[in-house]
Amino acid sequence: MFLICVGGGLIYTPAVAKWLMEPSLKTGMSLSDNAGLVSDSGLPVFGKRRQDIISELTPGFWVKGEGRRYSLNAVYRMQNLFYAHQKQYDVTNHQLEASATGEVIRNHLFFDAEAYNIQYPLYAYPGIPADYYLPGNRTDVAMLKVSPFFHKDLGGFAQIKLRYTYSRTQVEQHASDGITNRYEFRLANKRWGKKIWNINYKKERLERDDYFLMDHETASANLRYRASRRFAFLVRGGIENHNLGLSTSWTREYENGSYWAGGFGWRIWHTLRLDTLYGDHFKMVRAFWNPSRRTHLKLSWRDRVYGMNPGASWRGEFNVQFRRSVWLTSYQELVIAQQQALSERGLYSFRDPDTGQYLPGEIDPDSGKLTPVYLDPDTGEQVDYPNAGNLTVLALNDFGLFDESYLRKRGQSVYSWQTADNTATAMVFYERRNYLEQGDSETSYGLYTSWKHHLTPVTDFLSGGNYQHRVYRFTRFEGKVWSVEAGFLWELNRRTSASCLFRYLDRYGYSKKNRYHENRVTCYVKLTM
Repeated sequence: MFLICVGGGLIYTPAVAKWLMEPSLKTGMSLSDNAGLVSDSGLPVFGKRRQDIISELTPGFWVKGEGRRYSLNAVYRMQNLFYAHQKQYDVTNHQLEASATGEVIRNHLFFDAEAYNIQYPLYAYPGIPADYYLPGNRTDVAMLKVSPFFHKDLGGFAQIKLRYTYSRTQVEQHASDGITNRYEFRLANKRWGKKIWNINYKKERLERDDYFLMDHETASANLRYRASRRFAFLVRGGIENHNLGLSTSWTREYENGSYWAGGFGWRIWHTLRLDTLYGDHFKMVRAFWNPSRRTHLKLSWRDRVYGMNPGASWRGEFNVQFRRSVWLTSYQELVIAQQQALSERGLYSFRDPDTGQYLPGEIDPDSGKLTPVYLDPDTGEQVDYPNAGNLTVLALNDFGLFDESYLRKRGQSVYSWQTADNTATAMVFYERRNYLEQGDSETSYGLYTSWKHHLTPVTDFLSGGNYQHRVYRFTRFEGKVWSVEAGFLWELNRRTSASCLFRYLDRYGYSKKNRYHENRVTCYVKLTM
């Protein structure tokens, strides 16, 4: 709870001129024939009874403010769950999602801030969505991030940017706690002409309890000299200096040192550009394709000797927006700690807690934050989601809370289609983790879908489903889970909505203890004031 208090005090902005404040109350009930996910053989996975009724009472408050120099967006919910039979699992969950930006010194000193408190599964081996509550298997995860930065133009010559980021992740059960301190520096020319150059430096340290998990230090310099309209010469040099905690067994898999490379850039067409670099301990090929303002492709390959994740590595992004749909595809390979994954929450998706609708997310190139992608059904243009303040960032295939660092290879593709009466979203993903401390690996892939159809002016039909396949660490056994759901959403009036949803969940595990299924009916009424 202390992070909620700190985060609430941090985002308080008395200079905000325009406010939107919306209290809400959500109440409902779930009827389950296997609330504890007891296996088919009768062995308990979590709870001890097969049937239960779970009542929910959730008051909430959404506040949004905008001013000349400050902005904030925060939603808080107090989710109270009451079990009819397993009263020992009654719980109050505090849920906070808050972000703020500000300008402290005009045109020079700014800050970004985030705070959240959510519930995560302690162990994700059942293979169910991370937003699904289970008795006795959820814990509070709180994060506070504060990032002041300084920006200044050095005349017409260059601009300088300095940023410090403090991030703290705290878990109720003390799994995966961590503090990250990051320092960043960038100096770049302001006006682009024949020469484009920049100098970058970053130092990052991740600590947990009395020892550090990771030290990252990188420096690089880049120069691009345009010799003609189609050709440019490229030069790059840098230093990699990293260190993993003493408990990590992967320390011999990387080396620290310096590198340099030279190459050329070739604009093949006005929409297609190719960059190549080759040199001492570093090689890279990168392609950019922008045939229109609605289509973007970036694909890169690099092979390096020094740094984390040495050797050959791929990274790619492909975004295309049609009249009423959007397609986002991405792939990346990086070394990350669980604390950083909880803090950054990138490459995930969004879900509306009221409708169950999935929305794709993409990284905003200016802010670097994950933002929802929503199209206006009338114009086809990308606009802000009408209920954006109530969206939940959803890690669809979280692997559980383990205090480890790992090499993550993740690809995902999201397609969303919208009309005046229909909204459909499909997402496929693949993720492989090579754990640095234990030396083992884990793989997961799957599919998520959702569809909302507007039946009448006040009634929507909701449906969806998901499938996950997972190969577990240590055991090498495989598990499969799938679910389908369908129901209705009613807009009773401008401030009152109701929903009723049926979901069937089935999981096939490697042992009888981990094979189970459930039928669940959940009905809610939500009132906003």
